[in-house]
Amino acid sequence: MTAMTSWAPILAPAITTAGVLVGAWLAYRTNRRTGDNAAMTALAEGFSKLVTMQDQAQDKMARRLSVLESKVDVLEEQQRVDRRWKAAALRYIRDLVRILRGLEHITPPPPSEIAEDLAGPASGD
Repeated sequence: MTAMTSWAPILAPAITTAGVLVGAWLAYRTNRRTGDNAAMTALAEGFSKLVTMQDQAQDKMARRLSVLESKVDVLEEQQRVDRRWKAAALRYIRDLVRILRGLEHITPPPPSEIAEDLAGPASGD
């Protein structure tokens, strides 16, 4: 017993130091795991935000694409109508020219500026 009491001044600081070191190590390990969990949580939240942003961007792009497709459809239909109108107008004008040519004694010759247009497509083309 006296040996233990004689070693007490030496053992007490050593055991206390060992306890402090073990406690510090346990605190470090706990903080590191908590930090890892916080990092994983931040990573998961960041990934979720990224996925949400991508979904929103994709939805916005899909809406824009549908608007553009509808505009293209309208323009294509308008172009078809314009082509049919132009073809009908040209047929009508050619019919009128043919009728007027049948009445040659009444119609004056066309002005030189429009004579080429009234002649129709050239046979050499």
